[in-house]
Amino acid sequence: MNGTSNQSGIHQKALQRYIAIWEFRAQRSDELSLTKGDILLAAEEYDDGWMRGLRLKDLEIGFFPANFVNEDTSPIYKLREIPLRSMEDYKNDPSFTENDSSRRSKIALEMYTSEETYLKKMRMLNERFVEPLKQQTIIAHEDYGPIFAHVQPLLSLSESLKIQLESRIEGWEERCTKMGDIFMHMGAHFKLFVTYAVHHTLGLQVLQKISKQDKFKKWLEKTETDCQRTLDSLLLEPIQRVPRYELLLKDLLKHTTEENPDFIALKDALGLIQKIATDCNENIRRAENDLRLYAISKRFPNDEVDIVQARKFFKRSRKENSLRRKRSMLENVGSRSSLSFKSFFELEHQRQFVKEGVIYKVNNDFSDPMERYLFLCTDVVVIAQANSKSRRTFRLKERVPLVHAWLSDSFGSSTSKIPNRGFIIGTPNKMYRFLASTVEEKEEWYSNLHRHILAQKQLFSKLLTHLSTPDEVYFCDHVKAKVNYLGMLKDELSFKAGDELLIMGYKDLTGKWKPGLYSTEEPFDPSPDWHLGIIGDSFGWLPAQCVSGNDIKQLEQSGNEVVAAPMYIVLNMKQRMVDMTGREIPPLRDNERVVRVYTGDGVFKTLRLPMGCAIEDVVRMYFKLGVDLHLSWTLLEMSSDETVQRRLDPFEDPSRVVDFWGKNKDQMRFFLQQTVMTTVCDYET
Repeated sequence: MNGTSNQSGIHQKALQRYIAIWEFRAQRSDELSLTKGDILLAAEEYDDGWMRGLRLKDLEIGFFPANFVNEDTSPIYKLREIPLRSMEDYKNDPSFTENDSSRRSKIALEMYTSEETYLKKMRMLNERFVEPLKQQTIIAHEDYGPIFAHVQPLLSLSESLKIQLESRIEGWEERCTKMGDIFMHMGAHFKLFVTYAVHHTLGLQVLQKISKQDKFKKWLEKTETDCQRTLDSLLLEPIQRVPRYELLLKDLLKHTTEENPDFIALKDALGLIQKIATDCNENIRRAENDLRLYAISKRFPNDEVDIVQARKFFKRSRKENSLRRKRSMLENVGSRSSLSFKSFFELEHQRQFVKEGVIYKVNNDFSDPMERYLFLCTDVVVIAQANSKSRRTFRLKERVPLVHAWLSDSFGSSTSKIPNRGFIIGTPNKMYRFLASTVEEKEEWYSNLHRHILAQKQLFSKLLTHLSTPDEVYFCDHVKAKVNYLGMLKDELSFKAGDELLIMGYKDLTGKWKPGLYSTEEPFDPSPDWHLGIIGDSFGWLPAQCVSGNDIKQLEQSGNEVVAAPMYIVLNMKQRMVDMTGREIPPLRDNERVVRVYTGDGVFKTLRLPMGCAIEDVVRMYFKLGVDLHLSWTLLEMSSDETVQRRLDPFEDPSRVVDFWGKNKDQMRFFLQQTVMTTVCDYET
């Protein structure tokens, strides 16, 4: 400070209160750093434009530029004239330290002054940019809306808020003046910030595009020079305003006692603004993500990559709203409205970009690398080939929903061991062997792919819990797998290309076989995207394309002779669905609680199953025996295809056993077994 030694240039006056309006970084030990909003007490001013004062927040004394502060003339602070003393005396005087009350007053004032500053910028935006561009033909009408949407409503909101804050400041009383209720009363209007945030990112993209147009470019340069502010910085002001509200309310609440009448309103107002801030940040993130996806789609000039979701610039389609209502009905009241797995995945999951980069496709022995390019999102991976070395545009090789994919870095035979830079992505159409440039890059790709594939498959498994227990007479079609598939969840089936599988299905009213478990509408029905397959003694879900190729109706039209599904698979499938969903099999009606009991030579007796009876009661009723004379007999349930033979517990409920048979009761039998006699039991028809 040049004037520190110029004692003749000192002008001493009564103590005044100042507010720092700019940040200042001290360069010397006798200078005082300033942060915007700092409160200072000063009575010494020098001819060279410096002042010496006391910074209240930490009681430090030093020199600072006079043009970096403004005198505080707010009615909140009515300082009395204080006799001139040295700054050291002021520093040691406890009356100048800030307590909660004075700090609260300062924050309330800052809330008003910052709103006043924000309002000036919004007026500049409206008067110098919004209105002139609206009246002149400088830019196209379709470009105007995305850039300036909701600017004027936000301007009106700020004007109203400033008026209310000003009225409170003018009548300020530290212990009773409220600020929180202002924000609560205007709460609904603050949602304008969320709407603005949704369109802000898109608006900047449009602004960037039209900035290349000569007419607009010249007009913009002149206007920004006149205003000494850029258009994009002014458009950012509403985005920055909400976090500022949050900080001020949080600070004001911190220095407000619970006894203060403003405490509860401030707490509620802070919660409201925090919710607005969260929604703004989330919508900005979504907007940036969607624009990133849109930019990726534009890099495929000759292909439809279908990577941008149906929501067009954040506005839900009529179809999407309808599907959301159906999902809400299902979650709230258990509606059975039909909603496909594909539709649910689109609604449940906001597609997000994850990673893109070069990868090398190799042969079976991981040789002859060919460059490919992957675009990974949270629910889909796009495999592409660059059209040129610049990699500006691409050709689509395959677009794979991650729920249909599998991943491995150990799959294969001993003759084709995967190197440490390699991994395999399996799709319903092909098995890709990829090689990364480094082990670290491979690990990054593998980790991201594995995490998001597993997340999608877990969502698939979760959706299965919304299904009811299936009950049809099932038939199977013999097919051969077209590709390898490695199930990553216990509900999935693993197989290799060429393996013979049975696909479960049913016959409709016309006698036509269809793959699937439900002949009636079912929420989140996995058909036709997924089939329930059987290989050996195992069964599980598999992507339909693994056996049908791109034509998912191929199986229905194949004309193959279908066979009855193995009953042990049918019953195990039902049991797994019961365990998964927690839904019990519907109980028998009274007229269904009648069974026939056969002896081995075809002789039978008809029995009615009383409520609460057990298997041992069925045996006792058949022989009309006393309590203990039937114990040498054992009851079995068996299937006509001999794939089921289960010894029943004497205390098991026979009604529940028959419930599980359902529509397949004609393929199931009870056997009553003894050393020299066998008895059979099934439904009375």
